[in-house]
Formats: sequence, structure tokens, C-alpha cells
Amino acid sequence: MIGKPKILRVDLSRREAADVELDAREIPLFLGGRGLGAKLLWDHLPVGAEPLGDENRVVFAIGPAQGAGMVMTSKSIVSFKSPATGYYSYASGGGALGDHLRRCGYFAILIEGAAAEPTYLWIHNNRVEFRGAGHLWGKMTGEAQEIMARESGFRDQETVVIGPAGEKLVRFAATISGGPNHRSFSRGGSGAVLGTKKLKGFVICGDGVIPAKDPQALMKALAEMIEMASRHPVTMERARYGLGSDVESLSELGMLPTRNWQRGSFEGAQGISAHHQRPKYSVKNSVCGPLCVMPCSHHDVVKEGEYAGTVVEGPEYDTIYSFGSNCGVDRFDAIMAAEKLCDEYGMDTISTGVAISFAMECYERGILKEHDADGLRLYFGNHREMVEMVRRIGERQGLGELLGEGVMRAAAKIGQGSQAFAMHGKGLELGGYECRGAKGQAIQYSVGTRGGCHHDLGLPARTETVGGKGAEMAGKGDLTRRLALSRIVFDSAVLCTFSRSVYSEEVVARALTAITGEKYTAEGLLEIGERVLNLERALQVRDGLTRAGDRLPDRLLKEKLPDGPSAGEVINLEPLKDDFYRAMGWDLETGKPAAGTLRKFGLDQVARTLWPTSV
Repeated sequence: MIGKPKILRVDLSRREAADVELDAREIPLFLGGRGLGAKLLWDHLPVGAEPLGDENRVVFAIGPAQGAGMVMTSKSIVSFKSPATGYYSYASGGGALGDHLRRCGYFAILIEGAAAEPTYLWIHNNRVEFRGAGHLWGKMTGEAQEIMARESGFRDQETVVIGPAGEKLVRFAATISGGPNHRSFSRGGSGAVLGTKKLKGFVICGDGVIPAKDPQALMKALAEMIEMASRHPVTMERARYGLGSDVESLSELGMLPTRNWQRGSFEGAQGISAHHQRPKYSVKNSVCGPLCVMPCSHHDVVKEGEYAGTVVEGPEYDTIYSFGSNCGVDRFDAIMAAEKLCDEYGMDTISTGVAISFAMECYERGILKEHDADGLRLYFGNHREMVEMVRRIGERQGLGELLGEGVMRAAAKIGQGSQAFAMHGKGLELGGYECRGAKGQAIQYSVGTRGGCHHDLGLPARTETVGGKGAEMAGKGDLTRRLALSRIVFDSAVLCTFSRSVYSEEVVARALTAITGEKYTAEGLLEIGERVLNLERALQVRDGLTRAGDRLPDRLLKEKLPDGPSAGEVINLEPLKDDFYRAMGWDLETGKPAAGTLRKFGLDQVARTLWPTSV
């Protein structure tokens, strides 16, 4: 039986671990996951801490949905100060981590300090051991997880590791879990933060019991959720094709970024569409963790040709975009090979692909010569050189050393006008939705917590383009706000991102009430989402973010989209920012959450920090 909510606090410098009880108010106010991670970093992350310094903190957090039998709870959240953006960020990943962490009795692991030598953690219920990882350092993620699982002595466990990219401090290095299935906490560079702490990862096993406060009410809610999922067209589409089924439709809408965002549609879309390619490569589909009812994960195998033998789970849409259309590559097998390298080195596929597409444009413009690229001919569509460049980034070799810094820093060093087409927001490479014809998506890329992420404010592009209204300016601030709050609820509960397409906040509230005994409502959950979003913004403001930091590359502001239904569109960003700031109750001049807004959500101490002379 699991007792009071607590976190595991780990000090790598002192090789100490201790249980810390959570304030009884934390869960009702922030739920868990993304919300709890932000709260713990507000309390424990020193102002001005270097992302790749010992003072940075890493929080692996889950929510009240985990461990109690609720469906679609195979995600966890890692929160940290990003080496890509220099601000607070987070990433989500699948697998069994959330289930094991909750059954150990924890809502989070808070990691601080840095080990003197490579280390991994062994965690069993409330026992923690610091183990040497010298024999694991330098190993790919799959092999490292296999060794850690074997050494653990557990029959059932989850492993969480970094690969060589994290050890070499690639700024978009990911953290990987899920054993050979490679579940990735991709965005923002958490792998590099763990790398600078000399933490290869951890293996965890929890076998406690999480009883629901009202088992009958939970069973009723779960039956409803399972029925909703079984009938929903999204579930059937994901089961059949995985997460890459939108490639052709997005290309037709002019929303598939192509050749480093020079166009919005790709003539080779059919060659990389899951509708056409998945039947050729898919062996089976499965779920990414316990109690998932949407089997969107596909085991794909290349059986012939130069990439024969490549085995991956995926690729998902984001990977298809970044290594496919954005690099001008129409080979599904090459995209799979690039993904496999990212999985093993431990790298975010979006940032890796966008970094390579940036280099390709520099090469085609003559800014980078063949000798700058170590003999590689980095023209768009050259799939072999693209796959090789993935390896070189993972090794920090040659041009890969520079690209491993991300496109913002690479463009600053290369110069020659390349900053105009370095496609990032706040230093994080852009996700795969063209936004010149989707103005709410432009708000997300510029103002969103993670920077150039397409998901963290709820992916407005998928909503606003219905009915051909993507290019309209009016109402996009409020639309983005509403989608963001819903997304944060699911990230904090913690539920799978894709369950938002199937479940309402009402049914989630009923399930959480049955599990915890705390009375949740849909309105109350959305209020939690708004509290969390304001706290996330405050974390970034505390570290120096201003309105001027909410910006986009010149390509999106000045170059007209050349194709698709929104041809001729550019982004007039400042009015869009105003619209979102007003919807959120943020100061128009500074971009800071207003003191009254913070107090409204019980963030009085945060208000005093951001507005010391007015509170």
C-alpha cells in the first residue's frame, strides 16, 4: 500500500538520496507531470543556472493517473533548463516509467548536482543505489538498457538512459526509455543535461499497490474511456498506419515544410506517406506502455536494399517531416535509417533533421562548401549523406560538431545571412507544421514554452485549418490559449498526448476523482492548466525572457509562402502576440504574466518575484 505523496531527491555530487513528502496542496494545484515539474523547478532551480552546469536540475514526474489502472497513462514528463533554449523546458516520453515510479511511491525524481564519474541509479521501491557506469559510458542506448536491465536483478523494470550524443553534450540530445523499443523524451536536450551530470540513467522497479478511492466509479469511467477509444476514428487510423498518416493531406494543404521550409508541399509526399509505405515495412503494431488502448506504435523493418536490416518503431510524422520533406528525401527506408541512428545515439529526430536541412540549404547556396562538410555533398534529396550526417552529429565529428549545437548557434557562427533561414523558436528547431497559413500555430512556435515545438500549446494548426480559417488573424490568441490549457491537463495528469483526440476533460475528471478522492471537474482541470502555463512563463521570465524573445525566423516573417491554399501568406507576428498575451492576462509591453493574473491562480510568491515593486 502506497502512503503519502512524496518525491525522491537525488544529489549526485554527494551520492545521497532521500524521500521528501510533497505539500498536500501540490497535487490539487498542479496535478503532477508537467505541472509538478514546473513547480519543483520554481522551488529548486537556482536563478541563472547554466543549462549544462552542475546547478541545473532534472525532474522526472508523473501524475495521479499513473499506477492505478487508468488507461492511456504510458507517458511521463522530464523537466529541466534546456541547453537548446536556455530556459525552462520539458519533454514527454512513453514506456513503463510512470507505472514503476508511482508504484515505488513517488510522484517525481528530483536530480541535482553532478557525479564525479559515470553513474547510474538502481531504484527498487524506496531503495536507491549509486552504481558505476564506466562500462556503459559510450554505449548506444539499446545496449546500455539491455546491460542495466540484466544487472538490475529485476524481472520487470524500466530503464532510462542517454546515449553518446548526451555524453558528448549535443544540445538536442534525448533521454531514451523502453528498452529496444526506444521511447524518447526528445525535445529540448534533457540528454545533454544528464550527460553533463555524468548520469547514464537509471533502472527502476516498483511493486507497490495504488488503490483507487472509489474502485466502482473508476471502473465505470474506464469502461466509458475504453468504449470511446474503440469507436473513435483516430484510434483506428493510428492502429492501421501509426502516426505518419497525414503526410499527403498536409502537403495538399501547403502545411508540410519542405526543403528547410522553403515550400509547404512536397512532390515526393507519396514516397514517405504512411498510407503508402507502412504496409511495405510494418511487421506488427503495439502500444508504448501499460494500459494503452491506442496501438499506434509500428515495428517497421527494411528487408532489402542499402538500408536492409534497419528495425525501428515508427517513424512517426515528426521524423518523416524532418528527415523526409524537410531534407527533400522521398525514401521511407532512408528516414527509418536516420531514425534508428537517432534512437541509438539518443537524439531528437526533429532537431537533428532540421539541423541537416539547414546545412543542406547553406550548401546549395554556396555558404558551406564541400570541404566544410568534410567531403559530403549536402544537397537536398541526398539521402545517403543525410544518414551519414546523423552519425556525425551523434559523434560530434566534423560539421556534426557545429550542427550538434543546434541551428540557432550554428547560424550565428556561419553568418552570411543564414540566420534568416535557421528554423527555430527560442533555439529549438521547429516542428513539422507550416505556420504562414496557420496563425495560431505561429503563436505557438513563437510564444510556446518549449520554443519551436508544435505540441506544447495544443497544436493549433490541426484545429484552425478546419474550414480554411488558418490564415485568419482574429481570435487566434484565445484559440491557442484554450488548446494549451487542455494539453497541459493531459501532460500533468499524465495521459498520452494522442488521447486528447478521444477523451474530454469531463471523463478525465471523473476518473481522477475516483482514483484520488479529490473532487475534479473539467473546469477545475482547465484552471490547473492555466496555473501551470503561467508558472512556466514565470520560470522563463525569471531567467530573462522578454517579449522580444518570442520571435520567429525571418523566412516566416518576410518570405511569402509560395504554394498551397495559403500561398502569398507571411506572419505578422506582433499583433498575434498581443492577442495571446491579452487572452492570458499577460503584460503587453514585457510579456510577463500580470501580477493580478498570478494572484488569481494562487501564485502570490511568483507575483512578488516578477513584480517586486507592485505587489
